[in-house]
Amino acid sequence: MRRFKNGDYFNNKNLKIVSANKFGAIIRPSDGFPGGHMSEFVSSLRIMVVDDQITHLNALCDILGQHDFDATGCPTGEAALARLREGSFDLLLTDLAMPGIGGLALIEAARALDPCIACIIMTGEGTVDTAVKAMKIGALDYIIKPFKAATLLPILKRAIEFRELRLRDATSGAMPSGADSE
Repeated sequence: MRRFKNGDYFNNKNLKIVSANKFGAIIRPSDGFPGGHMSEFVSSLRIMVVDDQITHLNALCDILGQHDFDATGCPTGEAALARLREGSFDLLLTDLAMPGIGGLALIEAARALDPCIACIIMTGEGTVDTAVKAMKIGALDYIIKPFKAATLLPILKRAIEFRELRLRDATSGAMPSGADSE
């Protein structure tokens, strides 16, 4: 299997590898991409959404799909962990309180599989204690439900940007400022 490196072109020079390591690659349109604008490029960012409230899970996946994210929904932490083991995801958006594997344990397991994955906790029962625990294990944000898409989308954007920094720095052997160092 061919390993890509920074600066490589992919798909007939239309896409350029911005950063690549063993966890994945960040691919952006090259100058030669038709139109040359990111807005004309379909996003391939993969988001794992985990919530035991099926209605909320389906609504989130639909909204994310409308914003060009590749959203995969799982109703349990166990199902999400199995999917995370099967494939690469850029971001994990998980409920805090779920039967079985809860959100905090899921983030720990996900970060053990991919230290660069961006993680966000959402909860209807937020406390300062759980927010602090979430940040200590690597969550980048903590959202109180219910929330609107207009609130979520900028948080996702920041989380993806932080993931890109993590990936870029992982290829150079450094971690970005603000990253946890367990």
